[in-house]
Amino acid sequence: MNKIYDDFHEAYATTLFDLLFFPEHQNVESRIGKSSEITQYSFTLRNPDSKFIMPPMRNFRFEFAKNFFDWIWSGDPDMSKMIPLNENTTKYMDKDMSGRNTAYGPRIVEQREDIINELLRDVNSRRATFMILYPQDIGMLLDSFNGKTKQEFPCTIAIQILIRKNKLDLYAVMRSNNAFTTL
Repeated sequence: MNKIYDDFHEAYATTLFDLLFFPEHQNVESRIGKSSEITQYSFTLRNPDSKFIMPPMRNFRFEFAKNFFDWIWSGDPDMSKMIPLNENTTKYMDKDMSGRNTAYGPRIVEQREDIINELLRDVNSRRATFMILYPQDIGMLLDSFNGKTKQEFPCTIAIQILIRKNKLDLYAVMRSNNAFTTL
């Protein structure tokens, strides 16, 4: 089912409410503790350009979000550049990250030109899909379980972009997405 909201603030608050009071699965054991889940959750924003208002207790930092987006869009695999903006970055970094990096940026950049060209070639295409989770990431699961890596297994599986009715639709397929319950 696709829910429709006026703006992102309404979507955020209502999604948290649904997760807290109407979860599909409750008390699911995970590596970070017990969690609640809603699977196949999707929503549409009527006004995606509206100002986003974040509750103060969430401590959301727009500067970090913007820099994080810029870093991803640049394709830079060096996660250490994020440490001055967020010390928690070190929780997901190994000392030696050579040969294996789950940073989304390089994955998006290597596909970006083809995705743009596909949409320019065919505005109705359903093929414009960034694959974020790679088959070689599966080996990281065992290494993470055995404490050999701190790298996070990608939460995003894929991002599909559609152009419909002259509007850009973006669909993210997530294997996991943490929610901060600050209602």
